[in-house]
Amino acid sequence: MIRAAVVGVIALIAVLAPLPAAEAAEHVVSDTYPSIETAPIDLAPDSTSSVSAVGQVMSPDESRIYVLVEGSSPELLVVDTATRAVVSRSTLPQSFYGLVLSSDGSTLYLVDEGQVLVVETAAVADGVPIPGSVTSVPGMVSNVDYRRWAGRIMWTSPDGQLFYTVVQRYWYNPAVSAWQQEKVLRVYDTDTWAVVRTFTGESGTGTSGVVQAATMSPDGARVYLVTSEYPSALVAYAADDPGTELWRRDLEFPSVSDPDYMEGFEAGTFGMTADGSRLYIGVRPGCSCAPDIVVANDVDTASPAVSLSRIDEQSAPGAPGEMVEMPNGAFVLAIHPPYYFGASFYPVQAGGDVQNPVATFWGDDAAQPEHPTFPLVTADGATVYLMIDGSLVVLDTAPRQVECPDEAATLGAAYAGELRVAGSGVITFALAPDAELPPGLTLADDGTLSGTPSSTGEFDFSLVASNAAGSSDPVTCSLSVAQAVDPDGDDPDTGDDEDTVAAAPSAEGGVLPETGIPALTGWLLAAVLAAVVGRLVLRTRKDRAASGH
Repeated sequence: MIRAAVVGVIALIAVLAPLPAAEAAEHVVSDTYPSIETAPIDLAPDSTSSVSAVGQVMSPDESRIYVLVEGSSPELLVVDTATRAVVSRSTLPQSFYGLVLSSDGSTLYLVDEGQVLVVETAAVADGVPIPGSVTSVPGMVSNVDYRRWAGRIMWTSPDGQLFYTVVQRYWYNPAVSAWQQEKVLRVYDTDTWAVVRTFTGESGTGTSGVVQAATMSPDGARVYLVTSEYPSALVAYAADDPGTELWRRDLEFPSVSDPDYMEGFEAGTFGMTADGSRLYIGVRPGCSCAPDIVVANDVDTASPAVSLSRIDEQSAPGAPGEMVEMPNGAFVLAIHPPYYFGASFYPVQAGGDVQNPVATFWGDDAAQPEHPTFPLVTADGATVYLMIDGSLVVLDTAPRQVECPDEAATLGAAYAGELRVAGSGVITFALAPDAELPPGLTLADDGTLSGTPSSTGEFDFSLVASNAAGSSDPVTCSLSVAQAVDPDGDDPDTGDDEDTVAAAPSAEGGVLPETGIPALTGWLLAAVLAAVVGRLVLRTRKDRAASGH
């Protein structure tokens, strides 16, 4: 009875004692790009042929890339991203200068001068020609020089019902003895291919606008335009009404004194964050100025903030073209068309300020395709696909984010946990120098942690993930190995009921299990209570002896 009373008091103190707060483990590793492995995928049908890429799009599940190429004959290629090889070639009835994939990945739109070919992706098969049922589309025109830009300013609405494209027409007007142009964003119904609305970029106050860049918010609710007539402006519209101008910001900055500076926007130079809150706009100055980047924050509100990031002309290969923010938010990737090729990673600071590029990849000027294509980036940012010199070049970045196993472990029971990582290519895992796993466990190259734990306690161990591009920073994982408990709630070693028997302090952990109380403190409490109870027992015996019982 006395033993049970002592143990019960200890257990009560343990229950009432506050548990230490759990600390969140930091599993994010370096977001820099110190090393990147390039792996080109040759798109030519054989070693004696060459092709020029016109455009590329990636399926929503990232398993396929559709590539529009021109060579001895125009073709639509399918690249398998797992094997990194061309798995399908289909001849086309004619040449096209752009392609768009619907948001659900079911439909491809191949675009030519005033024509669209609709292709269901499920019907694309190796060696099977694409049927030539081309649809004439009114007003979808552009001059030859502009085709390389127009092919990159096209998209569909999230529901696939509308098709957006910037079109341009130059013509000589003898009445004024001058060349004139029309450059607008047209919206077509994908069932009838009738024009349903047109965005001109005009201010409504008599100032004409020439649309140089256009994009849509991720939810399809807003359209953003850049106009290049002085002063250049960034304009937001309600997507369903060209007459509803949500806001307009003239692109003039105190740090720039040259009046020609902001007249140099080229079409297709937008980049938008995944959440739709920020826009990056590449500047191709009309003067001989540095190739800078305009950053517009809070564009999904009524009060956007627009600033200019100045880029050192010597650090960039040219004015930034298409841009995409990397998923980690720490970099913007920009390509530098049209007459030579470079692709650069620009660091992004807090608030969106863009810094000088830290890494650039070059192509061969002589082999540069006529139609530069938008860079493709996987959702985790681990892989980038670029079109360089007729090849689809894959940029594999070093693993950048490692997640530790969630599974807990039990003493003497088989354990299996899996490490997860954001990365591409073949990734292997290894312990960091001087790191040790919990006794009884092993780490496989593929990130599987398995074995039978032979000791209880809390164990910390550090590891790294590596691929051909490099290694992650060390990441520390924690694993708790608990004492086994049988279904009846009895201690498996003693058979004592756990409701009345307190667990012994753990030598390894230095604390009483399940309580967080330091072992030394626990033993002192037990000693004090034992002494108190002992005095009570001794006094009881003395009283009995004195009374003659």
